[in-house]
Amino acid sequence: MVKLMPKQFVVCDDIRREMSGKEILIGVYGSDIAVAGFPTQLALSYWVQVYSPEAVLSPATIDFRLMGGEDAQFFAVSVQVMIPRPGLGAISLPAIPFSLQIPTRLILQMRQRDGDWEKAGEFGVDRGTPLPNFSAAAAAAAAAAVRT
Repeated sequence: MVKLMPKQFVVCDDIRREMSGKEILIGVYGSDIAVAGFPTQLALSYWVQVYSPEAVLSPATIDFRLMGGEDAQFFAVSVQVMIPRPGLGAISLPAIPFSLQIPTRLILQMRQRDGDWEKAGEFGVDRGTPLPNFSAAAAAAAAAAVRT
């Protein structure tokens, strides 16, 4: 079996697929996530770009799990992946709800079959001021203000 290697990792609010097959990542977190307080409920999506030295033409099972401090597991999910040609491919995990009681570092891990777990990505969740909801109307107003 071909070994898929994680290359890029994105945490976001949602992932959608266009009819053309392109993916749209919505609400991308560019750094750690700030929440107003704990306990807190989160539902996050994950996009993992992987490298495959060969095409994966029959479905390969990839296991994912989200881990926190002291080996706390927040979820585990398996997905079927096919990569039509050697090179880069992407795996999208839909929003999976979970709750946190305290600030923590979270690690998304992946493995193939019964292989070893490896880190696909890592991010933190801590108390802070969440980013404001910057709507399209606010963006247009800000752009108009810059032009004047």
